[in-house]
Amino acid sequence: MKILIKGGNIATEECVYAGWDLLIDNGKIMKMEANITETADTIIDAKGKLVFPGGIDPHVHLEYPQGGAHIYSADDFFSGSVAALHGGTTTFLDFIEATPKESLMEAYRKRRADAEARSLTDFSFHMTVNRADDATLAEVEQVAREGVTSFKMYTAYDGVRLGEADMEKAMNAVARARGLTIVHSEDFPTIQRLVAEHKAAGHTAPFYHPMCHCIEGEVASNRVIVAMAHRVPNAHTHIVHVSTPQGALLVEEARRSGLDFSGEVCPRFDCGGSGCNQSLFRYLCIDESLYKTHPDPTCLVMSPPLRPREGCTPLFEALARGVGLDFVVTDHCPFTARQRLGFRTHPVRVCVWIYVAITPRAEITSCGDHLVWISPRVEITPRVISPPCGYHPGVTFHRMLSHHRSYHTTACYHHHLPPHVITRFTRFTQSHLNPQDRQLTREGQLVPGPQDDPWYAQLPEVPPFFFMPGGGAGIEPRMQLIFTYGVQRGLMTLPQFVRATSAAAARRFGIYPQKGSFKAGADADVVIYDPTVRSTLSAATSHMLSDRLPYEGMEVIGKPVVVICRGEILIRDGQCLNYHAKGRFLAREPLAA
Repeated sequence: MKILIKGGNIATEECVYAGWDLLIDNGKIMKMEANITETADTIIDAKGKLVFPGGIDPHVHLEYPQGGAHIYSADDFFSGSVAALHGGTTTFLDFIEATPKESLMEAYRKRRADAEARSLTDFSFHMTVNRADDATLAEVEQVAREGVTSFKMYTAYDGVRLGEADMEKAMNAVARARGLTIVHSEDFPTIQRLVAEHKAAGHTAPFYHPMCHCIEGEVASNRVIVAMAHRVPNAHTHIVHVSTPQGALLVEEARRSGLDFSGEVCPRFDCGGSGCNQSLFRYLCIDESLYKTHPDPTCLVMSPPLRPREGCTPLFEALARGVGLDFVVTDHCPFTARQRLGFRTHPVRVCVWIYVAITPRAEITSCGDHLVWISPRVEITPRVISPPCGYHPGVTFHRMLSHHRSYHTTACYHHHLPPHVITRFTRFTQSHLNPQDRQLTREGQLVPGPQDDPWYAQLPEVPPFFFMPGGGAGIEPRMQLIFTYGVQRGLMTLPQFVRATSAAAARRFGIYPQKGSFKAGADADVVIYDPTVRSTLSAATSHMLSDRLPYEGMEVIGKPVVVICRGEILIRDGQCLNYHAKGRFLAREPLAA
């Protein structure tokens, strides 16, 4: 199918082409020119809008079992990819973490199958190296041959961290396989010491979390990684979620010294440059003051934590230069409030199965190719309609309730969506009863809900911050945040925006120019962005499944109005048009020696 996008301001990492056209055919970019006259099956008028490559988020944690209690992140591959698409991200890179009883290859095959079964977007992986025995390191080259060429190592956290000797041994194995070592870099002894001190003092609130993950410890760990990269022959190294200006400078110095070294930054660490108006300054980032002011600071327990405001400005400057920091990631690892507070290891995911009272003449018509058809000859008695595989109930039911108000619906729990999403899309409400009797209610009807599965033994006490699962939601608003507080504030150009949100990550992780570009033959991953729309970020209106959002209440400028993934229009005017899992695994080539 041919799609012709007419008259948009097309932004690439090199330039902005005002009023140009973009032609897509058979899922690929055909050409980008002024005034393309070829016929097409679909023509999209993009006048007054921006057109840029689909976003790439190379650091997300979907369906991620964190810690010894295995508290699973709230978004799975299905809901996470839906949220990503709504925000303009068409590709993500997640992580594979083998259990003690699994080999790396066993973990890879399982994780890939899970993503292929549920993701709407294309994806790839990083392999976590959480042990350095000979058998595990012998698998590194085999994993790289499968197309997973980046390997994550942790300097902190029991169960995943490697000591310095083991990490250097693992880095050598990755370098021999021509892979990229990516490092979560914090100083674990410092964290342990500070947590013990605050625990002894009775400090358990999230406010104390950043005090235990101090800047000095992170920077010290960064220095260790740079020194290690100097010692490992042919090392390719990347530090994830750099949160300090000192860390950004260390990355820049390492690169200038001749190392293949890079870094990334999260929106939660970004901030405005020196020319920023002070009245707008607080909107250019979220900083550690939110641990005092956020309505639910438990959602800010993440590592590294939010940093002081005065340290943020150099991070955005380094990002704009593209030398100390290369691109923006989210480290998307959300949890619901009840997960943070110890009541659940899994989020309460539900989907609505509907009971429809239908007359002999009535018929529900299609709301896209994913809606179940109902025969007009159905009896007037209620009937259960079971959703097909890949079917996303929320938006479709919202449409149905909007356009077929005569149909009565009720709900029962299933495994897909949390209560706040059901509430938003179907007007069902959740009664907050005791954990053994939680229910959905509507018009006096009660439907039994799932029991909680608590992981914290001292309930109903609130777990201390050092027991809570760490991570935050962000896969959906990433592009809007960087456009608003980068481009709109004059801190970066549109080409720099494209580099930071797609092109640089595509280059670093070996999927360029297939992704992150509009070169002829590239995958047709395209975002049409309306820069005139203004909105306020909120968990209540997001498509992410966490009921808490670190960016709650922040104003953003612009919105993706059309998102195309490999030549298929998946998002249009805020609606997802196809919820079937069509995402493909992206096998990547080893790096140059």
